[in-house]
Amino acid sequence: MISSTNRSIITEADTPEKYHALRSLWCSVFGDEPDYVDAMFDCFGEEIKGYIVVSDSGGSAGGIGSTDGIVSTDSGSGEVRALSALVCYRCGELTISDLDMEEVCGKTVYVSYAVCTDPDYRGRGLAGQLTSHIRDIVTDAGGLSIVSPAEESLQDFYSELGYRPFFYASEALVYADEALSPVFADAGSDYFDDLPDLSETADPPVIEELWPDDDSEPFEPALDVKELDAAAYNRYREAFLMDEPHIVLSERMMEFVKLDSHNRCGLFAINGGDAICAVRYIGGGRLILSELIVNPMLAEISAEIGSEIAGRLAKHFGARAAEYREPGMRYCQSMLAGRLARSEAGMPRAAYFGFPLD
Repeated sequence: MISSTNRSIITEADTPEKYHALRSLWCSVFGDEPDYVDAMFDCFGEEIKGYIVVSDSGGSAGGIGSTDGIVSTDSGSGEVRALSALVCYRCGELTISDLDMEEVCGKTVYVSYAVCTDPDYRGRGLAGQLTSHIRDIVTDAGGLSIVSPAEESLQDFYSELGYRPFFYASEALVYADEALSPVFADAGSDYFDDLPDLSETADPPVIEELWPDDDSEPFEPALDVKELDAAAYNRYREAFLMDEPHIVLSERMMEFVKLDSHNRCGLFAINGGDAICAVRYIGGGRLILSELIVNPMLAEISAEIGSEIAGRLAKHFGARAAEYREPGMRYCQSMLAGRLARSEAGMPRAAYFGFPLD
């Protein structure tokens, strides 16, 4: 709880001073560069807003949740200090054919992202109150609010704020020479954050000729990997996920995914429509696919087709292993605030998100 003598208020980061305070706290907590934060705001434009908690040193009547009061500054510097912060961006719309879920189908989805608190002010409930305040803004306006817990332990924290597990996915690792033996991530672990360094055993990057014309090696045709723009990728994505509950991603969401790609990374179609993938990172002997979606017609042939494609993509990009995320039910990816429809068995129905920005 915040003491009555040291009141705090929530305010939108809608001035250069407040935005600088938000960006400064974000970068200090998560280690991102200021350019990354700027690029995200530039890309999303009016579809993203930042919010900060600041001290009301003047003793205004406004408590948490109020947008009125005196914004404190660092002594004489004129710089706003953010005690806690988050950004809220529109990522798309939820689509689902279940009549049981008409209440949420078609609603706009907003993500509360980069929730952080100054180390000196942790343990006072600031992040929780800020998250709840933004949740209410979104839901009162008819939208859906979601969060993506960075760790499994945070699910309990968000559950207390009215969020429930709703979006699920699967993450796995597969080695290029063992493409049919994926190693699945345990619930709560994240290959995208804690990866082995495979650089000592990495093959040199090979893009064109992957397998020499040698009778001693089994024939494996090279993949046709074609880079896509954001709009084309989204068309494939919607076709592949047509029968699955999922978020129809906004154009700006896809553009930022594309913008956040570097060094041969980006959005790709495999073999003209066997699968699509978003390559996030290539290096250190590993390939990271932040999303891999297999054509559902192929997926019906074999449950292992995703791991086979991921393993061959590792070879294609000259990596020893690929870590990939695909639709599945192995772990809770994101949580939704509000009513959740339940099946006859009493379990929450699940949907696929795919791109919470890691």
